[in-house]
Amino acid sequence: MTSLPPLVNRGEFRIVPNYWQMCFPVLLYFTGAYIRNFQPVIKHKIWAVLAIGLVYLQYPLLNYLKISLIEEGNLPNVFGPYYALPGYIAMTLLFVSLYKVDIKTEIIRKAVTDVSLVSYEMFLFSYLYDRLIYPWAMERFYTNQNSFIVWFVPITLTVLLTSYIMALIYRKISGLLESKNNN
Repeated sequence: MTSLPPLVNRGEFRIVPNYWQMCFPVLLYFTGAYIRNFQPVIKHKIWAVLAIGLVYLQYPLLNYLKISLIEEGNLPNVFGPYYALPGYIAMTLLFVSLYKVDIKTEIIRKAVTDVSLVSYEMFLFSYLYDRLIYPWAMERFYTNQNSFIVWFVPITLTVLLTSYIMALIYRKISGLLESKNNN
């Protein structure tokens, strides 16, 4: 339901309401619950890697083409936004492919576990920090797309890090409030 609007709606022609897209986090939650309950296994990982690559490599490729060939033009993403059906399938394949990976390094295992425990909160906080950090960076550093591309990684890492820190703080405060209410 959440993946249908970008798939079937075209311009002002609407088959399904666009507000269904806002339920995408709920779709991801139920997908995760399904995966946890049934623990599916991908037997042909090469097909999963190809599908994931096909969906996710379009973004850097299209951005490269926009910058190099048509200079700031507008090329549509072939598979639609991340919440469209191909992006959802790629996310699910990626998660199922990595679900049973045994991480040997303690630091990496702890980091992955910590992030996974607060990933929902990070998702919610990331919108806030996107709205704060990107306009600030655009105002100070943007002259054209070619020069701004070097800021993409630092800005994205800043959004991820601040979202992670706020998610940890939120979890800590909500845990304290919950324990106080139980006493």
